Amino acid sequence: MLQRVWALTRKEFIQIRRDKRTLAMMILLPLLWLLVFGYAFSFDVKSVTVAIVDESKNPVGAKIAETLTSYERFEVQTLSDQSEAGIRTAIHRDEIKLGVLIPANLG
Repeated sequence: MLQRVWALTRKEFIQIRRDKRTLAMMILLPLLWLLVFGYAFSFDVKSVTVAIVDESKNPVGAKIAETLTSYERFEVQTLSDQSEAGIRTAIHRDEIKLGVLIPANLG
């Protein structure tokens, strides 16, 4: 059984070596795909629009909001409606991508 598999494998390698186009496709196409897909797709997040609503009005909530605001990849936007409904509306309107609600009973 192993002898038959070895003979078939040897035959295939001989045929591939003889056919230059098949050999080129086996080597060049994967390299081309690697280059194209490596440069075409980037999953790096550059900036995210964020709305922060602090309902707690205490130092802990203020510190959380300050930490989120200082993160360089977050672009903080101020909402006219500072509530959970305002966050949901802004997300549905595609004004922001992320909403952070700091609840009133935090602390």
